[in-house]
Amino acid sequence: VRKNGPIRHQGRFEIAIPHPLGPEFALRIRDAALAAAPNVRLRFDTRTLADDAPALMREGLLDAAVDWIPAEDDRFVNRKLFDDSLVIVARNGHPRATSRMGWRDLAREEFVRCHRRAFERRPKALSGKLWELMAESRLTVSEYLEVPFVVSRTEYLGVLPKTMAH
Repeated sequence: VRKNGPIRHQGRFEIAIPHPLGPEFALRIRDAALAAAPNVRLRFDTRTLADDAPALMREGLLDAAVDWIPAEDDRFVNRKLFDDSLVIVARNGHPRATSRMGWRDLAREEFVRCHRRAFERRPKALSGKLWELMAESRLTVSEYLEVPFVVSRTEYLGVLPKTMAH
């Protein structure tokens, strides 16, 4: 907000938030933007698998994207907005899940996982041992929002962003 009052900008902005908490972040961004520029118009797209965001930005169809994977193209500006990490989750009362599980214990469990993002857009945390554990998942869902539903009703383990797991 300027000292002389709100910004008078009346533009329209397209913003993609491919994060499981996209609606929550969209509302926060909307509130902050409207406080600073009441006439601005924002449109949000909260698809989890928005691998096309960089192409849409290059084409001028998208103005900004909030994602946990930084854009590699030097035409984009990356800014850290929040910290997050991936965690392994289990339902309350899971017969084997404990906070002390090691890789060998986890290798004996079944996982539910989300559809893969394009390899170049996969979070670095989803590589190595964790990715190998989930690679043979018997159940693959479309969105991170579906993982807690499956985990709460089965003995499957899941991987979620920590902000969502709480």
